Amino acid sequence: MQSKLKFLVPATFFLIFLNLSFAQELIKTEGTVKYYHIENTEEGIPEFVQTLSWFNQEDVLYYDVYVEVKDEAGFFKEALKLEKIENSSVDVKLKPGSYRYYVIAYNLLEEPEIRSETLNFEIQLALQPELESVSPK
Repeated sequence: MQSKLKFLVPATFFLIFLNLSFAQELIKTEGTVKYYHIENTEEGIPEFVQTLSWFNQEDVLYYDVYVEVKDEAGFFKEALKLEKIENSSVDVKLKPGSYRYYVIAYNLLEEPEIRSETLNFEIQLALQPELESVSPK
């Protein structure tokens, strides 16, 4: 029974990522999948940078990327518009919240050709725990 569970959990996890990879291209770093990286600000404070990516299309001159954030009333409003992106990914710095994005591809005549599906995602606040005191048992 345990051997079946050992196979079932990774297989389920793989199918979830397979589904995500259909919608967006995964960034691979030494065998792991990452949608973010960490940069230090000028003050030396670490900051999360999220990577939005999509499948590269042939005969596309550039892409426009639209990121929307869900407000307190539950409606999405434009948070970020990135124009004339020439590769198939872009780095953004977003605050915690619920977001969605879509991409519009422009053909060689600079006319909109393809609009991607809208992809929802969430940025969660990552807190680093701090040790206040240490005491023996």
